[in-house]
Amino acid sequence: MMNDLKAIAIYLPQYHRVEENDKWWGEGFTEWTAVKQAEKLYEGHNQPRVPLNKNYYDLRDKKTLEWQAELAQQYGIFGFCFYHYYFKDGKKILEKPAEQLLLWKDIPMRYCFSWANMQWQRTWSNFTLGGSWASKFEEYNKEENPVLMQQDYGGEEQWKEHFEYLLPFFEDERYIKIDGKPVFIFHAVANIPCIAEMVHCWRDLAKKNGFSDLYLIGVVADRHQEYLMLDALYAQEPNALMSDYILYSDDLKKDICTRYLIYEDACRWGRCKCYKQKQKVFFSAFPGYDTTPRHGRRGIIIDKATPNKFENNFRLICRKSIQCGNEFVFINAWNEWGEGNYLEPDEKYGYGFLEAVQKVMSEDYQEYAVLEDNIPEAFYQVIREREVQRDRFKNFFQVLDQWMVMLENGKDIAAYFEKEKYQHIAIYGFGSIGNHLVNQLKGRVNVKCFIDSKVKIQNYSIPIYSVEEPLPEIDVVVVTAMYEYESAVFLLKNRVECNIVPLNEVITACISDR
Repeated sequence: MMNDLKAIAIYLPQYHRVEENDKWWGEGFTEWTAVKQAEKLYEGHNQPRVPLNKNYYDLRDKKTLEWQAELAQQYGIFGFCFYHYYFKDGKKILEKPAEQLLLWKDIPMRYCFSWANMQWQRTWSNFTLGGSWASKFEEYNKEENPVLMQQDYGGEEQWKEHFEYLLPFFEDERYIKIDGKPVFIFHAVANIPCIAEMVHCWRDLAKKNGFSDLYLIGVVADRHQEYLMLDALYAQEPNALMSDYILYSDDLKKDICTRYLIYEDACRWGRCKCYKQKQKVFFSAFPGYDTTPRHGRRGIIIDKATPNKFENNFRLICRKSIQCGNEFVFINAWNEWGEGNYLEPDEKYGYGFLEAVQKVMSEDYQEYAVLEDNIPEAFYQVIREREVQRDRFKNFFQVLDQWMVMLENGKDIAAYFEKEKYQHIAIYGFGSIGNHLVNQLKGRVNVKCFIDSKVKIQNYSIPIYSVEEPLPEIDVVVVTAMYEYESAVFLLKNRVECNIVPLNEVITACISDR
């Protein structure tokens, strides 16, 4: 058996009727409504998806959870991670399946929660430029508020109320724990401005209620993201890979859907992604992805998934997890039928995806030590290029964002150079930010030249020098391309005797100057 690695499947509690869905999308609406009405957008498109024996179950029925728990045990799934929907002022939705499970102690279903802490709005409708649901499931009224459920995290009193709601689940012996610590996932950590304070509050409450602590995990897509107040991070696929490596296939034109990838390629992108965090990162596999039942031609398709291809990818993800000493490997998802992303049996592949999980989880983990991924070097090369490109855009945005903050605070960037007595400056990087800086300094500070190794324009209003050319006498070099700052310093340090400063430090100094 695999060395203590346990598989947890993400679980969507959408398959039962609730008052809110009746109001928003029509009487009797559940996830099955969209699944049944999915359309085939091209020849070979695997839609609509049909559960085996047309088992369009209702999660209010105890027999459904008993059946799911039995399947999970039979096919090597350790437990489920329920999406938890908790909103402003303690408003909850789709909470009944978990609450019923808490009462049905005889169902041997291990579980934990992932707080889907985004506000709910009509992202599947005409409020976002015409989703497929607009014509099928709602009457479009553009005067109506697109926000359906407001998210607000409140303060300590609200955090305590939320914790008290969760406490009976944490105390359930079936609730998944690490070293006795209840596992809880924040699905959108970046959306919680008070995350550090909330986490501190919850950890304190956990200890007061007899736990040694909580084991808190944050979902991340960015390979640089770190949340040190949490115990670990979770790279949820395919969302994590798509944050960096969205590709269009030549097989389908863009007008078929918003994004289209081939499953094996997408899996390789995900396995190649190098997370640079200092924290533990849990990894995941996915059995497929197709959001067109929800979004129509605005959807995303990861095509040509099969049980065999999923098995191969899942085995490699398990290997990676074992090498990192992880307790869990996640599978996204158990029952996301509206995203074509499920392990449950269907009429096309039967129990094929579950059998793949069972096979991998029953293998001898020692065999993974010699397992090779065989990812072509070309994949890594593309990833390196895309990571550089992404970092450039990220730095570009961060600089402009801070610049706007500076201007909104009534600060003047020219004042920095005047205060430091820099009268003659050079700007490293002939780009849009460098030219914005020139305009901001005009009439106050003398920009003697640009320095750029890639740009050479004759008769420009300001001279442009390469790094190799003799430079005029200057007081400071301002590097406007932060992603190249270290290399710029390396190139310039033996050629100039003045200071070399990155533009973001200049902006930060302006903001903090009182």
